[in-house]
Amino acid sequence: MVAYIILAFLLILVTLLFIPLEFYGHGHLAESDSTADIGITWACGLVVGHWHFASFESSQSTMRMGPWPINNNKHITKSKPPKSTDKAKTKRSDWNFVRDCMDTQVFREIFRCLSRLWQSLHLRGELAGEYSTDDPAITGYIAALISVIRINNLKLLLTPQFAETSLNLKGHLQGRLIPGLIILELANLMLKKPIRLIWLTRLRNRHNKK
Repeated sequence: MVAYIILAFLLILVTLLFIPLEFYGHGHLAESDSTADIGITWACGLVVGHWHFASFESSQSTMRMGPWPINNNKHITKSKPPKSTDKAKTKRSDWNFVRDCMDTQVFREIFRCLSRLWQSLHLRGELAGEYSTDDPAITGYIAALISVIRINNLKLLLTPQFAETSLNLKGHLQGRLIPGLIILELANLMLKKPIRLIWLTRLRNRHNKK
């Protein structure tokens, strides 16, 4: 009996992990005012969430599961992260990790994984508006870079301004993700030989230090 219950629970869990989560976002970025709204819908509305950011300094969130609210109208303000007590050790560990990731094979496997995940999101959106910098030459470089960017179903309608400094952008984005697919892709990445050697080596080093 217990085995059947565990099997049923695992089947339900796997089914839930492969139900797509729909997400969307739209916002406005300007010199004087910036706002953004982000929302998610999962399992045909079983779970719905919405977050509103005002000037990226504070936010309001609402979530519900079916008809039941979860922490509705929760207000969040940013706080400074605690100071590190061992900066030298953290920097050394971070540098070792970056050095390992600079390996060509490691970079290739990570890029392939990210590419597959990116395609699975089915992103659609648009970014439009005007922009400029203090230096017209830099503005020109940015305009040249934007002109060669081509992303399926993502439109960039950006106009550079060379006469004055300005920033006025509006955009929207929507897509979906499948949690189970992300878990499988990340598990597959961790089992690739170049990646596997990194975390196995770190585990052995930790074990030898104890």
